[in-house]
Amino acid sequence: MILTSLGISRFFLQCTIIINNIFFQEPQDLNGQCATSRTLTVAWMFLNTLNLWFATLLSVFYCVKIANFSQPLFLWLKRRISGLVPQLLMGSFLVSLVICFPSINAIETK
Repeated sequence: MILTSLGISRFFLQCTIIINNIFFQEPQDLNGQCATSRTLTVAWMFLNTLNLWFATLLSVFYCVKIANFSQPLFLWLKRRISGLVPQLLMGSFLVSLVICFPSINAIETK
């Protein structure tokens, strides 16, 4: 589930980058370009942050599954982490969205 989420978010990030590159190759009026530029910048920032969170979750998940420690808290986490994956993914999505909000305000004031 983590790998699928990471793959989908990276796919959309790549699509955003391609659209951004194509868009800025075409000559357009400045007002339309600024509005679209802001939207693409916000989308890029959100997807980039989301990718970082998903990659971090994947690393932590593999670390917990592979490592062998006899500490009770770690053993509890090792048994429980597979069930927590949907909540962790949703939490990552929400944190990325919350982190992106101040950036939206900063871009809008420019």
